[in-house]
Amino acid sequence: MFLGNFLKHLVYWLLLISPLFSESFNTVDENRGGTVVVSYGTGKEGSRIDRVRFWLVNELYERKLFPRNQSFVDDPEKGKRIVLIENLPPGRYHLEFLYPNSDHFFEEVPKRTLSLPPNGIVKIEQEIKQREMAFTENNPTEKENENKEIAQIFIPGRQENTIYYYPFRDAFYQEPSFLNVRSNLEEARWTIFQEGQRIYSGQGSVTDIQVPSGPGFIIRAQDFPTYELKVFPKNPINLQGGDTSTFDLIYRKILGTISVELEIPKGDGVTLFIEGNETKSPTIQHITPKDGLVHYVSPALPLGSYTVNFRAPPYIKPIPPIQVELQANNNPTLRPVLKGAHQVNVSTNINDAEYALKNEDSGKTFFGKGASFQFQELLPGNYLLTFSSNDKNAYIPPNPERFSLSRFRTQEENIHKEYELAGKLTLSSNAPSFKVHLDPLKSGQGSREEWVNNGIKTIFLPEGNWRVLFLPLEGSNPKESPSIKEVSIRANSTEEIRGEYGEEAINRLSKRQEAKKELPAAQEAIAINSPKFVEVQGGTFQLGDTFNDNKGNTWPPTLVEVDSFLINVFEVTNGEYAAFLNKAFKENAITIENGLIFDKEAKLLFKTLESEPTSQITFSKNQDAPFQPIPGKSSYPVIHVSWFGANFYAKDNQTRLPTEAEWEKAASVTYNQDFVVKYRFGFEKNNIDRSLGNYNYSNTPFKNESSVLTTPVGFYNGLNLLPLNPNDLEQVKTTLAKSPSGAYDMSGNVWEWTADWYSENPPKEGEINPKGKAKGMYKVAKGGCYASFQDGVRVAERMPLFPEYTDQFTGFRVAKSSNQE
Repeated sequence: MFLGNFLKHLVYWLLLISPLFSESFNTVDENRGGTVVVSYGTGKEGSRIDRVRFWLVNELYERKLFPRNQSFVDDPEKGKRIVLIENLPPGRYHLEFLYPNSDHFFEEVPKRTLSLPPNGIVKIEQEIKQREMAFTENNPTEKENENKEIAQIFIPGRQENTIYYYPFRDAFYQEPSFLNVRSNLEEARWTIFQEGQRIYSGQGSVTDIQVPSGPGFIIRAQDFPTYELKVFPKNPINLQGGDTSTFDLIYRKILGTISVELEIPKGDGVTLFIEGNETKSPTIQHITPKDGLVHYVSPALPLGSYTVNFRAPPYIKPIPPIQVELQANNNPTLRPVLKGAHQVNVSTNINDAEYALKNEDSGKTFFGKGASFQFQELLPGNYLLTFSSNDKNAYIPPNPERFSLSRFRTQEENIHKEYELAGKLTLSSNAPSFKVHLDPLKSGQGSREEWVNNGIKTIFLPEGNWRVLFLPLEGSNPKESPSIKEVSIRANSTEEIRGEYGEEAINRLSKRQEAKKELPAAQEAIAINSPKFVEVQGGTFQLGDTFNDNKGNTWPPTLVEVDSFLINVFEVTNGEYAAFLNKAFKENAITIENGLIFDKEAKLLFKTLESEPTSQITFSKNQDAPFQPIPGKSSYPVIHVSWFGANFYAKDNQTRLPTEAEWEKAASVTYNQDFVVKYRFGFEKNNIDRSLGNYNYSNTPFKNESSVLTTPVGFYNGLNLLPLNPNDLEQVKTTLAKSPSGAYDMSGNVWEWTADWYSENPPKEGEINPKGKAKGMYKVAKGGCYASFQDGVRVAERMPLFPEYTDQFTGFRVAKSSNQE
């Protein structure tokens, strides 16, 4: 049928003119290239044959559209068109016919497959049949059907795909293009759009989707709640005639984590069981604490519902299971509170007794009151029990009690202590300032010493007989002191003792005091030209002991980098902290119990004079500003402030505590052209004397904890005069002692809280803006204090303190980032 005489002559003629229109995918050896002859017709009249074309696709899915450049011959008698494709590489090919078919004029033509041997000729004949359709007056015309049509195509093994397409208006001159969709989730449905018009809908992976050439192809795919979808390419695809491109749909299972944070005594651990419907087996993990804290993050888990069970040591009460809903972008952190099985029963002889029980391992403090009290749900550890009373004038509390609760067995500790009834003793003398030593005549009571200023002082003593010794005045002979006296103290009564010093001792003391000329307070003297904050230049430096002093309590030298920041010129003063407490008190942000200040989370912030005799801030409910510095101490650094209290103040003033690295940089580092200079002490010197800072220059252990020897902030300004001591022949003036950044008192006066948790390991070499551990038991204090020896006020020195700890040696200063106003 196909190879009649006409065709023989036609093929011969085509071979003669084939160089004019033959096509090949690649240039091949003429001795191996083959030829494909394609003949197709649309009926005797050749209806719409000019609009029929076909793809020839090789094994690499490279495709060419035919006929090209008028490279065909028509047989008008039979309504056929013949296309010769010559010099093709051997291999497998398939043909895909395409034509405008918006009105379903033709039946669908299946894909044809052929194998082309070397030097072979393969002939393909295809009849394109018209559908048998009865058109009525209501049938749409071809022109009307150029609107969007929908054809349903069923692909075996997949869900139903939908083609939304527009008829090619000129199939002969407009070459179509192809799109592929690759999806790693076969149930995912998607739709392809071209410039806002839907072109094709499908599911899973689909290849060779015929689309009209043009710009602006995008794909929109189905979202699944537990999957994250990435679509490539992100930008619209533009297709020119004959192009093929691919959309990749990559579904990635969304996973999450469950974190657990809890406090547990050292040496023990907790076993976790995480179970959920999305996992085949539970996640089981035994975790142990570091510095008393556990921070655990689970492996990646599918989203869904989980139950977390805990198995803890026997001295801990059972922890109830916790239900967790793991959702996208929400990784929950569980913080179960461990309740111990220990209890401590305390009893005394008075109803006004008050107790503070502190876990010295974790720093947590518990409070109680009454003639008897029971502390429950305690964990193992070392504890300190201290006593006080609601009426400090009537009772002398017993000495603190230390004890330990075992990890190996539950126990009930019983502690009974007796308060002593107190009476008053008024001490007076003809000397304006003197010291008294008191010895009890009853065994079991401790000796004590009292400084008396302004010539008179009233103290409280336990009932009993006491011996009173007036100590010699500074630089005087003991024979010039009053004689030893005895007194009997009774509850709810007041006794008086007066001691008369010799006239020569009084005159000698007056001359010494006259030599101590008063200057304005140090802060007032320098505040005129001193800003509250100074900027610390960013850069690299060696954190730690660069002088190899080998004194301990330091890090080895470690190169780190710190960004620029601002630091307070002075330590925070009693006046500033009292103003903060008054503001917080009015806003109900703090509570006060027996002179102890707590935040809303019951964290200890500060101790007033009512709870701590060496505190320098008082509290009185009957005043508009209930918190006030004691007279003359407004410009002195605040003491008896915990880390929580320092951090609360900093946040309330839109500042923060400096990190350890920032503090050390502000105290000791300067840049000299290309060199970094670091000083041992916080005032641009590697040596220290008493004119440069407030520290224990005598190297005599500091014992008198009833005295506070701080100096006003910024006292060492080169203007103020130092107090006389027995070795002075003339008055000594302070030396201007500022750090390289311009901050005062960075060596001595008071220890200063920093933001960092204490770690024995230094940061990594080259680390930027190191911030210490994420969690810990202790916070870092820097700078030493008035009781520290000279090695204790080096800028590299560091001390770990519980964040709730307070004493008369510790205060703070604040910092802020350079971009803060």
